[in-house]
Amino acid sequence: MRSTKLLALVLVTGFLLAACRSAEAPYKVGFSADVTGPAAGTFAPVQEGFRLYIRRLNDHGGINGRRIELVGEDNRSDGTKAAADAKKFADQDRVHMIVNSASSVTFAPMIAQAEDAGVPMVVAEPGCPREVYPPSPKPIVFCFLNSHTLDNEFTPRFIEKTAQGPVKWAGAAFDVPVSRSGIDQAEAVARRLGLEVVGKEVLPLGPANFDAHASRLIAAGATWVQGWGIWERTGAPLLEALRRQGWQGSYIHVAMVFEDELSRLKDSRLYLYSPRAFFAEDLPVHREIREAAQQYNAAFPATQLSGGWIMGMIAEESFRRCGWPCPRGRLLEVMQALEVDTQGLTAFPIRWTPQDHFGPVAYRVYRWDSAQGKVVRIGDWAKPGE
Repeated sequence: MRSTKLLALVLVTGFLLAACRSAEAPYKVGFSADVTGPAAGTFAPVQEGFRLYIRRLNDHGGINGRRIELVGEDNRSDGTKAAADAKKFADQDRVHMIVNSASSVTFAPMIAQAEDAGVPMVVAEPGCPREVYPPSPKPIVFCFLNSHTLDNEFTPRFIEKTAQGPVKWAGAAFDVPVSRSGIDQAEAVARRLGLEVVGKEVLPLGPANFDAHASRLIAAGATWVQGWGIWERTGAPLLEALRRQGWQGSYIHVAMVFEDELSRLKDSRLYLYSPRAFFAEDLPVHREIREAAQQYNAAFPATQLSGGWIMGMIAEESFRRCGWPCPRGRLLEVMQALEVDTQGLTAFPIRWTPQDHFGPVAYRVYRWDSAQGKVVRIGDWAKPGE
């Protein structure tokens, strides 16, 4: 009798311990980013913005009574490392969701691993893989905001409307697939609009001297240069090389996490555009991000964190709708029809459907106004075809 009671006690205790462990189990997100690699300046802040959002959310009780656990890895924009990260997330860490923020060479290997494991994957920055666009996206992969196709449909149109007089357009990409295809798209749009295309430079990913690239663009007579890629390659180094050689033209580039460059350079002919509202707008959500950055000792300026913050919003809403338990199949169903209010950070909510894993997007353009001594907005939200 005594042994029977002891066995019953052991079984009950084991059951209660298992129940407690289940009650404490978190939602898990595996986030592989270029933290220390060649494009870390663009991608590492995205992981940091996500970390801050999740920490703030957990400090306020989590979601559905559970914490979100971030499993972070540094892929250094290396496809092999990114694939290993995704496999580890899926098999060892048993994450609910995978997030990528790195150069486009990491997209395909991570998608392949996520697809094999049936884990939803979000590409957070910069351009999006072709697998997310309508009409038939891969069920497993999602993306938001930056698009090599739509960004570069928008930008030549902005140049056409803004320029005073004839335009001699030139493009600048860095040597990875998405950046090259993006600037090729921009060239095609520029030609279609009747802009004179005079040059296109493909810049190395590693350290380099940009003077020769700048000289060729100047010799070609470029009046506008459009860069699409990461600011560390297709933005600041090339622009500064052009200015050193006396070029007086206008430069336009996607901002991603570098809106503070307008204040640093104070170059009134530099235009930065973004699918996210700059902190110059001083929205309530911008103030929330600043407060979190200060409270949690962010490794980057608050102005670089909004992309990761939006990724945090996506994770929160996805898990809220999924409930608990949240098997991967159920989470995929939720994300196939997800809408996330970004509180004004974007023109539209993040909105995914079974036919479109990218969603609607619009852009704002900003520049430095020397007369006012501050960053100003040029117009309002504009869709890619406008």
